[in-house]
Parts: sequence; structure tokens; C-alpha cells
Amino acid sequence: MEPTFLFLQRPGIVPSSHSPDGWEACAEEFASLLKAGPVLRFDLAWRVISPMAIDAQGVHDIPSGNPRTQMNLLHHWLHQTLQSEAGTGHNVVALVPALTPAAEEWLRINVSFYTSTVAMSCQDHHSAASVLAEEWIRFKENQPSAWQNWWLPPLLRPWEDQLMPVLQKAKKRIKGADFTYLTALLGSERLAIQTYHIEPYQKGNRYHSHSDIDGIHSRARRFERGRY
Repeated sequence: MEPTFLFLQRPGIVPSSHSPDGWEACAEEFASLLKAGPVLRFDLAWRVISPMAIDAQGVHDIPSGNPRTQMNLLHHWLHQTLQSEAGTGHNVVALVPALTPAAEEWLRINVSFYTSTVAMSCQDHHSAASVLAEEWIRFKENQPSAWQNWWLPPLLRPWEDQLMPVLQKAKKRIKGADFTYLTALLGSERLAIQTYHIEPYQKGNRYHSHSDIDGIHSRARRFERGRY
């Protein structure tokens, strides 16, 4: 049985120093009402792993720079967290901060690999957990509700002229070509996937080798030949 992810998103500026507030207390109470596990703190993980990707207004973004390296830590944390919840079959309540369009797409796409039910509700510290629970019942009954369907088909089209915001952040320009890094958007930690768009008579990458991989293959061949 797959889990249900319920995201509570707080608009506005994130406090510069962490201190419990009504927002967190509401989330804990709401999780208790739904008999969910501990509240997942996407807001704190972002602040610890990628503090430079948070602007003065508290809006969280995908880290800038080479997407293959700058997104790795946040990407790995996300999937380790989601994998631990994937087989629980219960409700999962998570706190997320204000997000840029690219960061929101990144989060929604990745969560949507693990479940078909993802919902989000914006709230402030005046919200009541009981009201959120009542609205959640309305959402499940397909009635008008403060909850929004946050599930996003994990489909990517890096060849389109107008890229999705998250693909714009995952794109890197080099001389004569650009590449779009897709690993952090395909629900996997073990794949390295990127697309190249190369101009005529140009090249997409420098000459290079992967010594660790080559070394493994070389040792395997020696073992097969009885040299070990």
C-alpha cells in the first residue's frame, strides 16, 4: 500500500534562527490527528544542505551552479527520505517552505514517483489542525477544499524550446553545446543521465575517462583470465 503525502507550505519569510512556532505545532497536531509518523522537515533540510539557495524573503530554490554537483546532496537526502516512507502505507505529513517554480516542480516530480496521492495546503501559524483535518476529508471526497492536488506526472521534455522551470535550472551551457542534467528528476540515485544539444561542428564534452569504472572492468577481466 502506497503512502499519502500531505505538504503544509508556509508562505512568507523563514525566521533566521530556528525556534518552534505555531506553524510547527499545527503540523505536529495535524500529523497526530491523521495518525501519521513524525513530520518530515523539508524546510530544515533545505536550510542545512543548501542555505545559499534561500533568498532574503525566505523563498527556497534549487542550488545554482553545475546541476550535476550542486543538486547532489539535496537530491540524495530527498530520495533517502522518500524511500524510507515508500512502504509504510500511511499518511506522511511534511513541512515545506515557500518555493520557486523550479524548486516546486523538482519536489513534486520526485514525490510523484513514490505515490499517486500528493496534496498541499498553504497555511500560516493561525491555522488549526482540526480545520486542516476537516478540509482533508473534503479533499478525499472530491469536494471543494483548501487542499490542492500536488501530484505531477514525472514527465520531462528537455528537447522543447520552452523548458519547464526545473529543466531551466538543470541546464548548463558550455562552448558549442548545452546539456540538461536529468538524474535528479528521474526518481533514481544510481543513474547519471543528461541530454546534449550540440551546435554544428562543435563537441559536447572534452576527452575524458572514468578511471574507477575502467579499473573495475579491468580487474574483472584479469580475474576471468585466472590472473587472481
